Amino acid sequence: MKKEFAVKSVWLGLALIGSSSSMALAQGNAAEPAESVAGLEEIIVTAERRSQSINDVGMSIAAFSGETLANARVTSVSDLTTVVPGFTVSQSRSGLPIYTLRGIGFAVISPSSTSPVGTYVDQAAYVFPSMNGGPMFDIERVEVLKGPQGTLYGRNTTGGLVDLITNKPQDHFGAGFTVEVGNYETRNLEGYINIPITDALKTRFSFRTEDSDKGWQKSFTRPGDRLGEKHRLGARAEVAWRASDTLDFLFTVNYWRDRSDTQAQQYATYITNPYTANPAVWRVAPYFAAFDTAWQAAGRNSNSAADWIAEGPQGALTRYGTAGHGLYSQALGTLEKDNEFVSTVLHATWKLGDDISLISLSGYNSLNSYEPVAVSGTPFEMSVFADGGDSSNIFQELRLEGETGAVRWMVGGYYGHDRVRSVAPGLFDDLFTVSNLRSLFARAENCQLPTGAALPSGAGTGLPGGCVTGPGGTFNPRSYTAAQISEGFRNGASNGALNGDLWSAFAHLEWALTDSLTAQGGVRYSHQKQTGASCGGSSDPGTGPGFSNQYYIWDTVFRYVYYMRNGHAVSPPAPTDATGCITFNAETGAFGLVQQKLTENNLAWQAGLNWKVGPGQLLYVTAAKGYLAGVLPSTSANNAVQLTPVKQEELMSYEAGAKLSLFDRRVQANVSAFYYDYTDKQMQAYFPDVIFTALPVLINVPKSESYGIDASLSWAVTENFTATLSGTRLETSVTKMPACAGTQHFGCGRDSKARPLDYEGFEFAYAPKFQGSAILSYDGPLNETLGFNATVAATYQSRSFGLLGGNKLPDVGDNHTVPSYGLVNMSLGIYGPDRKWDASFWVKNLMDKDYVTSTYQGQDFFARTMGMPRTFGIRLTYRIGD
Repeated sequence: MKKEFAVKSVWLGLALIGSSSSMALAQGNAAEPAESVAGLEEIIVTAERRSQSINDVGMSIAAFSGETLANARVTSVSDLTTVVPGFTVSQSRSGLPIYTLRGIGFAVISPSSTSPVGTYVDQAAYVFPSMNGGPMFDIERVEVLKGPQGTLYGRNTTGGLVDLITNKPQDHFGAGFTVEVGNYETRNLEGYINIPITDALKTRFSFRTEDSDKGWQKSFTRPGDRLGEKHRLGARAEVAWRASDTLDFLFTVNYWRDRSDTQAQQYATYITNPYTANPAVWRVAPYFAAFDTAWQAAGRNSNSAADWIAEGPQGALTRYGTAGHGLYSQALGTLEKDNEFVSTVLHATWKLGDDISLISLSGYNSLNSYEPVAVSGTPFEMSVFADGGDSSNIFQELRLEGETGAVRWMVGGYYGHDRVRSVAPGLFDDLFTVSNLRSLFARAENCQLPTGAALPSGAGTGLPGGCVTGPGGTFNPRSYTAAQISEGFRNGASNGALNGDLWSAFAHLEWALTDSLTAQGGVRYSHQKQTGASCGGSSDPGTGPGFSNQYYIWDTVFRYVYYMRNGHAVSPPAPTDATGCITFNAETGAFGLVQQKLTENNLAWQAGLNWKVGPGQLLYVTAAKGYLAGVLPSTSANNAVQLTPVKQEELMSYEAGAKLSLFDRRVQANVSAFYYDYTDKQMQAYFPDVIFTALPVLINVPKSESYGIDASLSWAVTENFTATLSGTRLETSVTKMPACAGTQHFGCGRDSKARPLDYEGFEFAYAPKFQGSAILSYDGPLNETLGFNATVAATYQSRSFGLLGGNKLPDVGDNHTVPSYGLVNMSLGIYGPDRKWDASFWVKNLMDKDYVTSTYQGQDFFARTMGMPRTFGIRLTYRIGD
């Protein structure tokens, strides 16, 4: 059935392409309409590293001008989901963005992970998704390239890429200033100034600030407590220098800072039953049960309904009388981001002749971050995580490009060095697993096994009963007291350090076989080496147990439980060492820092044919192979298996499409059919653990596929009114991932309880079967001095899942389902002569729809991330000199 749909999809796409080409060939003879209507504006893109009409590029591209994006209220990469069908943005457990394009995505759980959908600013890669946390401003256009990329761009991607092209310095003076005010006490400022110093030296400076002083999320248990304030700043400086007639430089500095609140998850339901859990073990059970009862009775599933721990070192603990807790903790503080990013890029072009140029792209990106997120959607310390640390990359690209007769060619090389230092603290005090581990310590404290038999005795440790020594070592080597043990595992941290080096060489050419037929292709060889060291339990390996209370559990209870659950046949692990790491390595039987290493090579390529059937009319077919680099996980790891590197994924793409400018450019019709053959897709899975039952791990899915159709139609209905309709029909499926056998960990499937599970036929995460968008724009005069414009941008997506397999997973139900939803954004405005000023009213989520963007499964709960409720405001802009 799946294969039939794939074949039918491709044939339907080809049929649409064929009928469109027939229309294109025939429409040239059609009679002119009685009323002449201006055509659509030609879109110029740089998808192939040079400026050309979008209708000359044999690739599926969604491109939008900065003006269109502003009118549609697209102010971030995440907002592009409004105008680009097939593109989704969701949020991982720790708040990291997850980009998915045509079903190709990766649920990032590690700050060292790259994305299968790359992001670029002026062709310079932002390697890690978290580098996109700033506002979008002073944008000329955005290009979204669908399908594997790698032969032309420096970093390989399997899903595609998003390239933000900024406005460049101009040769005349100009300036503009915009102020916005809106609900939630919002005030945004944006501006630019373009200053030509001399004929050869030009500068441009721009900025945007975003501030909302009233949070949009409301605490369910603490009336008046809100979360969701926004405080972001972005700034850019660009200097263009024409050193000679043959040598040009463009130097750019991008900066952003984010001090906004993080978004709390919305609680859905429980996994561990609070009504039957033993309060003697799980002390939060009655309070959790009361919260769940009230939550479900209230039916609180609006966008703004949520909950999170209260501020301060004790948080929710003081609410139910556990005085004294917090004594050994270091609370995460307020749920506010503390992120700062800077990027410097030098672009140099040296014309060596009329038809040959040497181009250099050099840059450095650096991000320092701290981002605490309340994951459970409850006022308890069930899961509060923070991603912190710093990441950076330096890169250098050199390429030589030119034209020889009928051949346009490019050769070059790329080098990139990545560095990640991550510290991810967390609070876990109210998890059932933690409470259960604490209760087990009472048995060790009383020198008894579950059978009642006594443990081997030894020297005293200060514990009541004096029991100490078991086979292989002492259970309490540092003489922790019962009070310390009761506080143990409230907080902890994971630590990771990664260094990566990427070298690649590439070539690309286009050969005009005839005036209308062009063959084009490219190849890139890449070699990447990554090394790292990670562990859980310490803010900095080498500093010892100063940060984490996890020591109290690991040094005592964990070692005892490991001994007990292995039938007393395996010696307990040795005590934690001076590194402060509590990641257990079963091979060595000890805790410690886990060394990681991954070396990979790949050969990405692309080949295609472009046939110009008429002016502005193109038919194309392409085949391409793309790769996404493997990952050295850097996450909260209790077991060394969780830090096992996951290898690179591989995608083989086949696509056929048409781009047709019709009826004197009044209509633009695009359609493409694609099929992706996916090998070693990266995903999060689970493996069995003797202590925790199941622990998360990254694995590769052996085989899977994605296929479907993209289509768009733009129509200049009148001289002033334009309509654009776009849609993506998609099918995704795992074709090979058998259930795990025995202790098998990789290349096979298990559910969230580590039970063997065959994943064949399961859908990808965040891959709706249908996405559609409509943009309706009017721009025309009101009278001799005033003009009026209006834009309505609507989007719809069918249901999807927050985890591969979704509702087919055992014991999940609909808790990983992202229900279908539709959104409408709108802006209405007037402007003065020559558009020196304009004023507009805007609204996002006009119908105030409640909608889910991502889901999460914790140990004791299901939760989800909600989209924002309706926001609105007014926008005033004044320009001079342009």
